[in-house]
Amino acid sequence: MTKDELVRQVADKTGLTIKDTKNIVQTVFDTISDSLSTDEKIKISGFGTFAVKKRAAFKGRHPKTGEILDISESIQPVFEASKQLKEKVNKSNAT
Repeated sequence: MTKDELVRQVADKTGLTIKDTKNIVQTVFDTISDSLSTDEKIKISGFGTFAVKKRAAFKGRHPKTGEILDISESIQPVFEASKQLKEKVNKSNAT
């Protein structure tokens, strides 16, 4: 699903205009990004938690040349799904 498809579905379900819904969705994404950039966790009950995690430096390998590279430490955004979200996904994908 793309962002535009998400906006259309939310607009259909809420009765809001596409323009208003697009602004709301973008505001939610911006707020999550801003919070993560200040190392703040975002906990959404029944959905999951957005956070940042420090990734230690490590030695990598260039895929074409095989040259060993030093990959520096970085901070990565992570998402941990809630128990309810995991159950819903597993239930809908059960065969």
